[in-house]
Amino acid sequence: MSFTRHWYRLTAGTQKIANERAGAKVFYDAKADNIGWEWIVSQAPSPPIKGQHDTIYVYLLALLPNTDRTGKLTPAAQLTEIMHRTGALGTVIVETATGYRTDNRSERKKMIAFAHESIRLGNRSRVPNAKPGRRKAEFDAATVEAGRKVWFSKHYTTDGIAAEHLPSVKTLNGVTKMSRSVARRLYGPSGRLPSRKPKQKRKL
Repeated sequence: MSFTRHWYRLTAGTQKIANERAGAKVFYDAKADNIGWEWIVSQAPSPPIKGQHDTIYVYLLALLPNTDRTGKLTPAAQLTEIMHRTGALGTVIVETATGYRTDNRSERKKMIAFAHESIRLGNRSRVPNAKPGRRKAEFDAATVEAGRKVWFSKHYTTDGIAAEHLPSVKTLNGVTKMSRSVARRLYGPSGRLPSRKPKQKRKL
C-alpha cells in the first residue's frame, strides 16, 4: 500500500507517482484519508502469517511519523515505534525515493539514520545524496502514453518538430516539458530519417 504526506513543496501527487512506479496498488494519504502511521501499520495481519508480509510504499521514511506528538511520543520516538511494530509484524517498508527496503539490513540502517536526521532538522523532504539543482520530472502513465503518440506520429516529419508537441507535466519546480532526449530515452528511435542541413554553396 502507498502512504503519502504532503510536506511543503514535496506534494502528495509527486510521492504517489513514485510509489506507484515502485509497485503500490492501493493508495492512502494522511490528509485526504485522515490517517496516520498507526492505521497504516495496523493493516498488517497480527499475528503475522508465515510466508506473507505487507509492504508499505513511502517516498521517504521520515514522512511516516505524524507531524506532532502522538500521545507522549515525539516524531522521532514515533519513528522508533514504527520500526519496532513493522519489524514484529514482518511488514516491509520501501522508500521509493531511494529504492531502499527495510528487509535489507544495510539499507534499513541507512533509512533509519537519515530519517532521524531529517526529522531533527525539520526537513522531511530531504533526499539522500541529492545533488543541487532541479529535480527530475516524474511523468505519470497518461503523460507517457500521450508522449508516445506524439513521438511516433507520422504527422511530424522530424524529431525536432515532434518534440515541440510533446506534453508537459507539473513538477516541484513548476511545469516541465518533455524533451526530445527524454522521449528518446523513454521510447527509443522514432523511425524518422535524420534531418540534414542544406548544403551551402561554396564561395568562388
